Amino acid sequence: MRVSRIKKFNLINIISYAPGAPGAQKVKVEVDRRNFGSRYEVKTLLGISMLVMVEEDMFAHKLMTMLERVGKTSRDIFDVYFFANKDWKINKNIVEQRTGMSFKEVLIQCIELLENMDNKHILDGLGELLTNSQKDWARAKLKAETIFPLKLKLENEK
Repeated sequence: MRVSRIKKFNLINIISYAPGAPGAQKVKVEVDRRNFGSRYEVKTLLGISMLVMVEEDMFAHKLMTMLERVGKTSRDIFDVYFFANKDWKINKNIVEQRTGMSFKEVLIQCIELLENMDNKHILDGLGELLTNSQKDWARAKLKAETIFPLKLKLENEK
């Protein structure tokens, strides 16, 4: 089964390997139709070459997604945590272009949103992807361990 939709800014394709079967795996491919000047590089996986967004552009877009969807899903928070702890750079130009704000202002907003987020929703959209011990870690530390590297990036902006 394949479902395709055109939304305001995105093209979405959802492919199901076994439609209607309980627990059937689905692949969701979402393509943003807006052009923010993202850059790509060729990567190879299992002998297949593909264009993959460069790390600093990927981090910029994920930070924007987290800002737009915080409280709705925590996958984005986990991704920002992951990228930040890998010490990836952030393409500030993309952040500023998407928001119309300075990079510093965006970091402040992200930190405030995370600090004010009710932790009882920290597993929303994320829990089904984690083991029980990872869920315990996320409940106890995901917010704080995402906020900390963002605060370090903010300090470096002064």
